Amino acid sequence: MDEYSVNGLELCYFAESVIFGASDFGVGFLSGDYMKIKGIDASKRNLELREKQILVLLQRLCPKEMVKIQNILSKHRTLLDAKMEEFELHLQQKKSIVDEEFRTKYHAVERKEIEIRHLEAKF
Repeated sequence: MDEYSVNGLELCYFAESVIFGASDFGVGFLSGDYMKIKGIDASKRNLELREKQILVLLQRLCPKEMVKIQNILSKHRTLLDAKMEEFELHLQQKKSIVDEEFRTKYHAVERKEIEIRHLEAKF
């Protein structure tokens, strides 16, 4: 089996089977049927031509797909950024509310301390 690498794709074909006439093709090299062997050679060339055409189409398709994927990723990043900004704003608002509650409770505790000291001073 011979292997060829074209643009990172491994292409394999069974040259031995084609030349020596494996039973898969129903042709025997020793049978002397020259026309069938020529037909197999023509089919092999046709197959190789089609493989090249498919590779060219794949090469064209890959950049198009990459552009589509990049566009989708860009849209998702934009949505994620918007949601992150919204989340950060919401978090900042909650922080402000908690800070205000803390100040209110702190002042209430200070007033209670002053009141307790004042009552202690009376006794």
